[in-house]
Amino acid sequence: MVKSIRLMGICLMLISLFSIPAAFAAAAKKTVVQGKINMGEDYQLQVAALFPNSGLETEEIRLQADGRFSWTNGLERPTWVQFTFEPLARNRQLGASFPLYLQPGEQVLLNLHFDKDRYLQVLPGKLKGTHKSMIEYTSFCNQKMKERFVNKPADADMEAFCQDYLDEVTRNVKRNKLKDKEVLGYLNFLGFNNYLMAIHSENLKVSLPENCFETLDSEYALSNYLAVGNLNYLFERELPKNVGGFKRLQLKSDLLDKHIKSPALHQKLYLDYLLEFMQKYKITDRQQYAADIESLISFTQKMTDQKTRTVIIDDFKSLQYSTIGSAMPDVKFKDIEGKEVSLAQFKGKYIYIDLWASWCVPCIQEIPALQALEKQYKDKNIVFISLSLDSSKEAWRNKVAELNLHGLQWELGDSRFDKMMSITGIPHFMLYNPDGTLQLYKAPRPSDPQIKALFDKF
Repeated sequence: MVKSIRLMGICLMLISLFSIPAAFAAAAKKTVVQGKINMGEDYQLQVAALFPNSGLETEEIRLQADGRFSWTNGLERPTWVQFTFEPLARNRQLGASFPLYLQPGEQVLLNLHFDKDRYLQVLPGKLKGTHKSMIEYTSFCNQKMKERFVNKPADADMEAFCQDYLDEVTRNVKRNKLKDKEVLGYLNFLGFNNYLMAIHSENLKVSLPENCFETLDSEYALSNYLAVGNLNYLFERELPKNVGGFKRLQLKSDLLDKHIKSPALHQKLYLDYLLEFMQKYKITDRQQYAADIESLISFTQKMTDQKTRTVIIDDFKSLQYSTIGSAMPDVKFKDIEGKEVSLAQFKGKYIYIDLWASWCVPCIQEIPALQALEKQYKDKNIVFISLSLDSSKEAWRNKVAELNLHGLQWELGDSRFDKMMSITGIPHFMLYNPDGTLQLYKAPRPSDPQIKALFDKF
């Protein structure tokens, strides 16, 4: 019995000894980024994917009192990760943000210093060049942006000021001895992005580097709103003035085919141009509109996502509802209790609709006048409907409760009413006749005296 117990103990000890290296090996597979920054526990570190579809979930890590932090993740492939130091109190200035290209199992030690003048500095340590490069260039761009607004260079120096965004990329590569193709590619992408943003903002008439399109023709652009704006700026430089409608759409399509080879970016920009065209489109002639539907269907043949293509075509066909005299669309909304409702249930009455959202300050500013209007004309044959465009139904309900709103409080549901009516900005008010036809696509606001003059005639 004693011998058995001893053998069991020896076996357990051997298992433990063999398990320790295995545990270390498992830990070694984890990617760890840790370090210290001159911020305290009133700040947090947000870690997020720089690009979508990476499978990386956003995490928020509160800094220790001495500014220490640590993030661990079992990355399975090289991944771009965005690190942002931000105050817990949202009304304070943002701390600092930068991307890193991390490898599975990599151990990174950051020793950082932040101040409002120099932004972010990498203090002496063993940080490798790829990571140091990204932090330094991010800091450089923030310093340049501040300089542009606080101590703006003279007009004669502005071209050189903008060129410095590109020149710093060259200096950075040499200084940090960069060889990693992925980091080099993204650094060049950032350089051209910031350069183009600066010359566009300053409206400089300069000759651009020949490789502008080539550098921005990357799926990096899918997650960078500046890149999309910069590509549009480059296209606009090549478009003739005073050209609109389908001709403009065709010219933009041709430029896309010429310059953009990345399939995903090509599709994203093409969709943007179709939506831009639809937002500006106005029905002036029913016969021409019918012909334009066929033209748009032809344009959408380039789209690879058939579901999105169908939505685009349906939305364009639905623009008929935004013309004066059109019948109200037969769609369902949802009330504050989640029940399905429709405009048709108020046929026989004038329907005054307020399209708004909980985050829209001008919308909320109109609410007192709207409530007064509804009270004043409660005995008239007029129905007042507040239709929320909020994507967050919780935010909508919270705002309704906060403002103590009564009456008909509806939300879009699955109606796509805002797309059907080509709503491009809120607050937006519209008025339907008792027979269900559209009287005013853009009715006067509640605070506008014209609305009372109109209602007095009913």
